[in-house]
Amino acid sequence: MTQAPRPMRDEILLALAMAALLALVVALSVAGQARVARPLFMLAGPTLAMLARRRSPWLYLSATLWLWLTAAFVRRMLEWRGGFDATDIVLVTPNLATLPIVADILDCRGLLTRRGAGYALLPVACLSYGLMASLVRGDLLAGAIAAADWLVPPLYLFLFVCHARRIEEAAPHIELFVTASLLVVVPYSLGQYFLMPDWDAKWMVASGMGSIGVPEPMGARVFGPLSQPGQLAVWTGTCLVLLSAFRNRLLLALVPGLILVLALTMVRSVYGSVVLALAVGALAGRGGAGGFGRLARVALLAGGGVWLGLAVLEPQVLGQIGTRLQTLQNLSDDDSAKGRARLYAQTPGLIDDNPFGTGIGAQGRGNAVHSTAVGTVNIDSGPLSVFLALGWGAGALYIFALLLLQCRVLPVGRRRDAPVATAMAAAALCPLGTFPFINVLGFSAVAMWMCLGYALAVEIRATTPAARAAAAWA
Repeated sequence: MTQAPRPMRDEILLALAMAALLALVVALSVAGQARVARPLFMLAGPTLAMLARRRSPWLYLSATLWLWLTAAFVRRMLEWRGGFDATDIVLVTPNLATLPIVADILDCRGLLTRRGAGYALLPVACLSYGLMASLVRGDLLAGAIAAADWLVPPLYLFLFVCHARRIEEAAPHIELFVTASLLVVVPYSLGQYFLMPDWDAKWMVASGMGSIGVPEPMGARVFGPLSQPGQLAVWTGTCLVLLSAFRNRLLLALVPGLILVLALTMVRSVYGSVVLALAVGALAGRGGAGGFGRLARVALLAGGGVWLGLAVLEPQVLGQIGTRLQTLQNLSDDDSAKGRARLYAQTPGLIDDNPFGTGIGAQGRGNAVHSTAVGTVNIDSGPLSVFLALGWGAGALYIFALLLLQCRVLPVGRRRDAPVATAMAAAALCPLGTFPFINVLGFSAVAMWMCLGYALAVEIRATTPAARAAAAWA
């Protein structure tokens, strides 16, 4: 008789293995051996994910998420002594570790006939069209780089769809990973804000990240181990919503620090999306507000404690957060709002000039490396970015498919009496709710597709012939 899987033991061993790998990479970087540390991380990280995959698809999920969380930090450590590289190849490490999901998709029998799978195939088809548009225009390298941000994240939804029969094993792994990741992200982010490590400060200067503040203690919007405040805000906001289902004592103890980190990112759109996710989750869950009501009370108490502590100990921090929020009352004087207004005025003309899309390689990291299509900047607005990349038709279809998928998974938790599915479906609104204002790509999109995938897998599992037979017998 085989021994039952033990998620806690496996997740602890995985976290220790990742910590050992990061310690070795940092040691090599400090010793001036970045040329050795870079390929080591790029080989060891995916190898660790493959070993985890042999144990469980959900342990593999945790391994890849660890790589998403740490790749930007590894990059900064490597460039701290080795010099800035605008296209550091180490950032593709989590993408490489995610590619085995393609094998799961190819091996999954009856994937297209699974209930709800079609909702996921439609947005992926639109993104594939955007990749083909880049390739047709000759932007081969740009399209390949952009595919890492646009096409890799949806693979996480298919990971859940392919392993829907084992979805009951996923919740403990996700809860343990959320706990372990917050034990890293929260202290590091707070230390970054109040101390500003030298490697983070040098990277801010070299990369030209002046829009998030100055590289000195209490002078920058916090971005933690990730590369942007927006990504950190989306991840912390998503984790905060998931606490409605994952309510162990350690996670509850982290709520004040989590709220403070979220506040210090000063990403206003995520503030609103978190409130939206909590409200929708409370309405969609079985038995009224349930866990979302308890989470709201805990968050209000923790937020009040954080506010009071800052008012007494660090009023300067409270003033910075208040100043950021006050800009919502007078957007005409806000640089971010004025920049976005100019963007909304200029981009429709570009879309009209390219009604069938410029391809996904014409924006973001792809365009920064090489693009012969159009000379665009990074469009910091989800809908405009999608319409410019995919054109009017495919862009509208992609946005419609995303909203349809979100609406499809929201009732799953209530219908199947699965609180975790409700929390996941609501948590997907944290990144998706920011879509009108910022791009949902890369790690932010990973969080969204993962949450959507879990809820969809619960529905698929409940509608299998065996599950229907068991329900009819009961």
